[in-house]
Amino acid sequence: MFDRLTATGIAWRDGRTEDCDAIIWCTGFRPALSHLTPLGLRDGTGHIPTGGGTRALAEPRLHLLGYGDWTGPGSATLVGAGRTARDAVRDITSQLAPE
Repeated sequence: MFDRLTATGIAWRDGRTEDCDAIIWCTGFRPALSHLTPLGLRDGTGHIPTGGGTRALAEPRLHLLGYGDWTGPGSATLVGAGRTARDAVRDITSQLAPE
């Protein structure tokens, strides 16, 4: 597990880094998001606002699949997660520049 997000990707405590074009955080039913606190993503309701379904508005490289019912209809269900994931993959791949 990485330790923190950087301007270009992720980093570990031992100093290793890796550049990432997108980060998909599959939260499941008990989201563990405390490591994202320094990013200041939560709004006044305690939610992390998302756009396009799963993309965090304050950090467009971060996608939160299965994160609460505000990320898509039924996103916290198996059926809903499949739909949400399909839409997220479409959104992510449209953002990535071809290499």
